Amino acid sequence: MDHQSSITCASCGAPLTMVANKDYFICSYCGAYYFPDASEDGVKILGEPGSDCCPVCKITLVTAMVGEMHIQACSRCRGVLLPQEYLSFIIKTLRLTSNKIEAILPLERDDLKQVRTCQTCGQKMDTHPYGGGGNVVIDVCLHCGVVWFDYGELKRIITAPDFSVNR
Repeated sequence: MDHQSSITCASCGAPLTMVANKDYFICSYCGAYYFPDASEDGVKILGEPGSDCCPVCKITLVTAMVGEMHIQACSRCRGVLLPQEYLSFIIKTLRLTSNKIEAILPLERDDLKQVRTCQTCGQKMDTHPYGGGGNVVIDVCLHCGVVWFDYGELKRIITAPDFSVNR
């Protein structure tokens, strides 16, 4: 088991302990389990303090999971930060669990004007349209290799029609 979290047991009020390498918690006092719900983006917020700050809110990110992959998320704006090498796997994983296909929304051109700074290295992040479906603008730190998604952007990518495969 990992360390205790700031999440408390709904049954007895004791702190919950995150089960190591899993996406759920257990109460060591009464034995109750807690399974966090996934957001619309498919992200389960675990709530443990992360190692980086949010490039939007400037608060400490918290741990989160998509499938078996640990990432970081903002508890305020609900954006997510993940290593660039996780991106393909996370999108494939989320598409497998989603059976929804939604209309493609137009690209928000104003999003291309935003300037974000990587909170890990202090470098300006590269803001550009995501090359896959969904018409979203993503922020990438070319120095650190992390990608920032504002809340809702992963959902737009996941639910965009995938013209490379038959559903």
